Amino acid sequence: MKDPERVTIGINYWPPKAGIYWWRMFEAANLKKDFSLIAEHGFHAIRIFLMWEDFQPEIHTVSVRALERLVEVANAAHDHRLKILPVFFCGHISGINWAPDWLVESGKSKGGFPVHAGGKVLPNRLRNMFANRDVRNAQKRLLYETLNALQGHPAIWGWDLGQEITWFMPPPSKDRVRAWFEEMLNELKRRDAHIPVIGGISARDLEDPYALFLKEAAPFCDFLSLQALPPFPQWADRSSNPGFPVLLCSLAKWLSGKETILGSFGLPVQPPAGILNESDRARIQTGRLSTEGESEEFYRRALRLLGKCGIPAAFVSSFSDIDSTLWEKFPYNERVSQRFYGLFHWDGTPKAAAKLIFESSRRRDQGGADWSWIDMDPKDYAGNPSENLKHLYGKFRDWAGN
Repeated sequence: MKDPERVTIGINYWPPKAGIYWWRMFEAANLKKDFSLIAEHGFHAIRIFLMWEDFQPEIHTVSVRALERLVEVANAAHDHRLKILPVFFCGHISGINWAPDWLVESGKSKGGFPVHAGGKVLPNRLRNMFANRDVRNAQKRLLYETLNALQGHPAIWGWDLGQEITWFMPPPSKDRVRAWFEEMLNELKRRDAHIPVIGGISARDLEDPYALFLKEAAPFCDFLSLQALPPFPQWADRSSNPGFPVLLCSLAKWLSGKETILGSFGLPVQPPAGILNESDRARIQTGRLSTEGESEEFYRRALRLLGKCGIPAAFVSSFSDIDSTLWEKFPYNERVSQRFYGLFHWDGTPKAAAKLIFESSRRRDQGGADWSWIDMDPKDYAGNPSENLKHLYGKFRDWAGN
């Protein structure tokens, strides 16, 4: 971490005019302009999603063009004194699984989430990366080639092994999880042992009594990373209270014994009046979009809680809103709120929350973890995690004064 006395505030990066398709619509000039804006507003790190289909279009082939573009990204970050956190095997994003064609099982088997592969949304199941040896070998090949391209690059902040991994790929057993992490870790640490490895978890891993991932992943990671975006459960105030994502982050550390960062948090903000048509408004299924004032207050309270809880780092959900030229493309055509998670409008003008974050002290409590609000031990929690999570949320709010 850059400064142990301050919370490192980073940002998830999707270019406004390319969004999730940016590796195919890559523009170096726009990238440099965006990174300059990010640096000017006091961010230190950028989370970069290596869309699996773009980086490994065939099971035995890693895209040279994608790697060259990733090096351009790292160079641009370094030029602006920024660090990057590349996220491999993406993954579960915007409520859907994005995967290369070769990972999709043939036949009529159905998975838990729709799959976007080869430009189509499919119902098919994915080959399990924890259990399938060919897939694991392909993953190690992608790690090897990526590290070879970025060997010794000064802009690397860490390596992230996935976005909400259990939503993307349910682990079949504890042994499979351990074996997968050991293989991936060995591949990453063989080249750059000093660079931290991060494992992506979700709220599901704290709520599911049968979840295998949290405790099995922790011993192999330097940090865990948790995404917490609305809609939150009704008992957690839906989307208005930043205490819920910070609670999840704190509980992950308590249960795993591993430092946990917020890999993605924030609120979608409503655009100016008249921007959304009636059809768009009808498709917003996550409740109303927040106002800029509500978003500003959300981040103000979140920054205070992150510091109070000693969270080492947190990444705002998105750099920019998505340009209207992409609104007819998936997922922005169906998931309207995904267009408006940015701290900046699509034209680069900052929202109120961007100024707030820039001016914040970001002080981090150095007194060690305070678990005085927890009135049970981890074994008790595991007996009924869903109900215990609700109970501890109330205790946490009382303790935090939030």
